[in-house]
Amino acid sequence: MAFRTGLSLLHLLVALALLSSLVIVKGESPYKFYTWTVTYGIIYPLGVPQQVILINGQFPGPKLDVVTNDNIILNLINKLDQPFLLTWNGIKQRKNSWQDGVLGTNCPIPPNSNFTYKFQTKDQIGTYNYFPSTAFHKAAGGFGAINVYARPRIPIPYPLPVEDFTLLIGDWFKTNHKTLQQRLDSGVACNGKFLLPAATEEKARERLELLRETPPTGIEDKGAVLAAPPQLLDVGR
Repeated sequence: MAFRTGLSLLHLLVALALLSSLVIVKGESPYKFYTWTVTYGIIYPLGVPQQVILINGQFPGPKLDVVTNDNIILNLINKLDQPFLLTWNGIKQRKNSWQDGVLGTNCPIPPNSNFTYKFQTKDQIGTYNYFPSTAFHKAAGGFGAINVYARPRIPIPYPLPVEDFTLLIGDWFKTNHKTLQQRLDSGVACNGKFLLPAATEEKARERLELLRETPPTGIEDKGAVLAAPPQLLDVGR
């Protein structure tokens, strides 16, 4: 009798242990690991050779195909001669803003250094994109697509497509991105022309001349204080 009681107690303890393990264990969404290396390269996007920014030797950069709730672990290695930073446009970054890849939440990755991004495509479905967020690098490449697909167990309110492809549309320049940044920082585009609509160019020149004649303490203009340098002027008013 005592043997049977002990055996029943053992079975009860085993059952309790199994039950507690079922309660404690939580299912976790899949992890996907990537290593991207950022370099310069020469290609012919408009029929002439020019320096662009490549990711893993690709232009545009690699397509990031993931599924809703995937955990992304992406090690980015910067082999450029300038600090570099990627932002994940459209990814919500819930309670995770320090992975967003913009100034104020992230420091740019120094040359010959790396940074590991860690973020989740939480409750998202759709097509997004990533691109460089500093130093006018976007004008040289370093961008690509992010496709977040629905989990198989989640129904979607439209028929499945026969196939899909990703189309990236944007402006492109033959001029090197460093030259473009210098022109933007100086407030002049080319041939002495301002980076402004023609209607405001004369107004900009008048304000610029006024600033040159005024001490750097600032001047009042319709209630606003306009201070040097001239490229910071709000000439669109």
